[in-house]
Amino acid sequence: MIFSNPCFLHQADPPIGYPELLGTLVEAFGIDPEGNQPKLLNFGEIVGCFRAHGRLPIHILPRDAGKLNELRDLQFFNRYKGTDLAFFTGGRLLIEIATCLRGAAETTAPGKIAFFSAHDTTVIPILYALGADIDAWPGYASSVVFELFEDVETKEQHVRALYNGRAVKLTGQSDAMTSWAAFEADVVGRMQTGWGWFKACQAGEPRQ
Repeated sequence: MIFSNPCFLHQADPPIGYPELLGTLVEAFGIDPEGNQPKLLNFGEIVGCFRAHGRLPIHILPRDAGKLNELRDLQFFNRYKGTDLAFFTGGRLLIEIATCLRGAAETTAPGKIAFFSAHDTTVIPILYALGADIDAWPGYASSVVFELFEDVETKEQHVRALYNGRAVKLTGQSDAMTSWAAFEADVVGRMQTGWGWFKACQAGEPRQ
């Protein structure tokens, strides 16, 4: 199974502004317009570093930087929409998080809280794997929090996920509070790791 960025360059009707942006990138960075599809994420990071220092690369105007971010989001998010890619790229981390939650649920965990540090490009597939459909790039210091609750009377346990403080409805759930059984079946059970992850990554024809 091969996943790649949508190839705007060879679409009959590319996104508005893409041909012009590609021409600007050719002029600013010397890329080959006939070569492989450029990953706009890479150029967005370069331009973002320049902007953090109060300037832009030569040939890049403010409107170009805005269009670059817009099309970067479209290109990156489209990798996960309608595909199983998030279950692979976010699967291993989600299973590790679930292991921590399970330890807390069974009171075998070494602590009551665990912290994981990751990139924005890790947060995005995690959210898609959970069933969230985001439309804006995660800002600096964005967070995904998993909370474990236990009913003091019934002892039933539930999981809630928060993205930047707002509850996320997990896959197949009508409410933000998800039972532990549903969390394991509908979320953790769909993640790919180990042998399944390896087989999927070995499938298909190699990229050219």
